[in-house]
Amino acid sequence: MAETKTDPLSKGGNTTTVKLAKPKTSKKKAVKKPDPKPDQMTAAMAAKLVKCQVPERKDGKPNGKISQQAVKADEVLSFREYESHVVVVTKDGQKFQGDKA
Repeated sequence: MAETKTDPLSKGGNTTTVKLAKPKTSKKKAVKKPDPKPDQMTAAMAAKLVKCQVPERKDGKPNGKISQQAVKADEVLSFREYESHVVVVTKDGQKFQGDKA
């Protein structure tokens, strides 16, 4: 596709021919994530193994008691599986450890 343009700064009305590049279209194939092997841990499995301590509240005020609350799978940023335990890092930067047993 060629387009002809007149250069307004040149004297004598010179014309230039410019070739325009075709717009690039991206045809990305959907990459299917492989299913985890039975012995591989997923973020959801790691989240179930760790607990975080949350202060209990009554009428909007903490009552001095602390309860254990499970970490949600969508909160997991990264995790690492070891032989005896799992370490989970959440999106807000907290690190938790849980036993695999």
